[in-house]
Amino acid sequence: MDYDLTKLGPRDFEHLSQALALHVLGPGVEVFGDGPDGGREASFDGLHEFPSADSPWRGYGVLQAKFRQRPEGAGDDAKWLIRHITAELRAWGNPHSGRALNGRMPEYILFTTNVVLSSSPRSGGIDRVEEAIAQEVQKLGLQLKGWAVWHYEKICRLLDDRPGLRRTYAHAVTSGDVLSTLQDALAEGRIHEAGPAARAPVGLPKELRALIGREAEVHQGLHQLAAEGASDRRFVVVTGPPGIGKSALALRLGRLSATKFPDGQHHVDLSPTLPGDSSADLVPELLRAIRRPGEALPEDRQQQAAVLRATLAQLQVLILIDDVPSEAALLELLGMEGPFAVVCTSRAKMSGLTGLVYFIELGPLSVEQSRELITAVADSPRLSDQQTNSLADACGGHPLALHIAAAHLARRPRMNVNEYLLEISSPDHGLQALTAGQTALEPVIERSFAALNPDQATLLESLGMLPHISITPDVAAAALVSSMSDIDDSAVRRAAQLLDSLFELSLIEQVGEERYMFHEVLHRFARLQSTTAVQGRREAVISQACFLLAYRSRSATHAIGFVDEAASLPADSNASALRLLEADRPGAVAMTGLAHQHRLWDPLVVLAGEITPWLRHGSHWKDIARVYQFVLDAGSASSTQSWQATALHNLGTAAGHLGDTTAAAEFYERCARTAYDAQEPYLAFLAQLGLAGLLINLGRAQEAIPLLRQGLGFWRLVEDNAVLARALRDLGTAYRLVGKIRRSDHYFRNSRCELVPL
Repeated sequence: MDYDLTKLGPRDFEHLSQALALHVLGPGVEVFGDGPDGGREASFDGLHEFPSADSPWRGYGVLQAKFRQRPEGAGDDAKWLIRHITAELRAWGNPHSGRALNGRMPEYILFTTNVVLSSSPRSGGIDRVEEAIAQEVQKLGLQLKGWAVWHYEKICRLLDDRPGLRRTYAHAVTSGDVLSTLQDALAEGRIHEAGPAARAPVGLPKELRALIGREAEVHQGLHQLAAEGASDRRFVVVTGPPGIGKSALALRLGRLSATKFPDGQHHVDLSPTLPGDSSADLVPELLRAIRRPGEALPEDRQQQAAVLRATLAQLQVLILIDDVPSEAALLELLGMEGPFAVVCTSRAKMSGLTGLVYFIELGPLSVEQSRELITAVADSPRLSDQQTNSLADACGGHPLALHIAAAHLARRPRMNVNEYLLEISSPDHGLQALTAGQTALEPVIERSFAALNPDQATLLESLGMLPHISITPDVAAAALVSSMSDIDDSAVRRAAQLLDSLFELSLIEQVGEERYMFHEVLHRFARLQSTTAVQGRREAVISQACFLLAYRSRSATHAIGFVDEAASLPADSNASALRLLEADRPGAVAMTGLAHQHRLWDPLVVLAGEITPWLRHGSHWKDIARVYQFVLDAGSASSTQSWQATALHNLGTAAGHLGDTTAAAEFYERCARTAYDAQEPYLAFLAQLGLAGLLINLGRAQEAIPLLRQGLGFWRLVEDNAVLARALRDLGTAYRLVGKIRRSDHYFRNSRCELVPL
């Protein structure tokens, strides 16, 4: 007997596969519920009769269901199945994937699918799938001892022998099953006089958790769904990054609006079986959801569209569509008229539908909303206010991350909370720590990553090698190219297009004009994806990003005129250059730290030198202290005394401005000695000048005078009139403090004859 397995849909097919596994494999099968499954619908261990009593699968195995919404024929279906199985095997073979890190590696895999595979020797689908699995297992080095594929024909034969199981699934019921069940019901008096067939609303899924926050978004959505004007379009699209709560908000809107749609509320889930599969066809899916049970669907696609259009024209129904993969999937539905309304979710921003639908864009929760969610889930006084705030900060307001972390702590009352907070905050493995039972954040984001094209995936992985900083198109280009010589206008334009495409897919946020930044959670995912990069590639990305940021800083600094002593440059660009320097500052400082971590001394020192004028101008003394500690380490590691002397001078200047005079004096003295040994008189006398200024401020003017006088001849020799004027002015101040007024006035007059002091 043949059965229409396609009408089951992906969820029911998974359930059927689980039920068949229980029937055929025996009691050793453990079935998993809906939600992230780590690449398995069920697992089994220690079978005794399968595949045969002589050679049973004794070890650990998993069941994976592969459902195709619209089978296209044996040849294409075989290719489709091979592609999906290959993707699953590669996920098991990737040592950095969530399932490999968090799950148990199987020794056996049982695949089930609703597609038909031909049995022709060698060229048939059965043999092609078998050969593809064997090749991929060998290529990946997987320790699989065995595998099996239950395709359409095999499943039909298994159902033939199991009438009780058939009756559980409507599309696997035969006419004999119907008659048998009918006779049983008549005999037991369970069937009475039948009235007119009523259209019973299918209804929406139950809300499992309270929706925290989102009050403004709920109000906006309800207002749009309540519109009744002829020109009003009751079509709401909820967008946002993975795990941000789109489905929860859409379901809330649907349930609150249910009374306005007396003909029913229907839920359609378009989540593809394989990430990146955007071939979902809404028309037949909606027909199956809306029409009466038992009503046959037209086979012709145009007839299906016509029936759906006619049906929606007269029904007040609300349709909730989860995970719409593309704009194209909605366009046909947008062209249909009627009293119906649609609420759908999508990870893509659907920018092409602007003006046709009402968008609700979801972002992270506020700090207060994050605290409320944590309290609602954890429901425990064990978290102090500070720990609750730290948990909210570690998750960046990401609802799913917050829920998982709070649930993890709630079920582990003896866990050290502070250690767990440090764990989930780690940029390297914090994402993998966000698990609670079988719920994990990584697989949710992984679905979006799997849908990227190779260029998008490469950019995301490359940016994962950098710190959590804002990214501009030229910095992204530097992370993508093989060498700095490859950076040109074309490379920057291409990087800008890729950044915009990640923004369209809600994987990166736009934080300014041509400036993008990952959410904390998504950056941890990008960082995790970058772990497979070879060290040479990683070092190239870090070095080139440092050089590009150095170039940006140098260009902006020259535009402003920090180094333009004659002030010949125009000032109209100052405002934008200042904004650029300040926007780049946190990222540039973080990049010096990353270069230091990887011992990339040249990029570190070049970048430090270029950002110093702005750091000094903006009085960012803590940043200077941090950066030049890295430079000092670089100088020590490479035995480059000039780097050490430069670092010590800047560390002394920073310490002085931060009020640590003892450290400042020590840095200046070390700088002078190091510069003298390195035959760098400029730095040596500059350090003495800095130390003298510090002594004057400490009331030790007499000690400052010889240090200042020693440098006067050098500053005249090198014709650095700006520094000379500063030294003369400091001498005037020192002599005045020790009571030598006439000599003080002499030095003050001479200082005014030079250039304006630094």
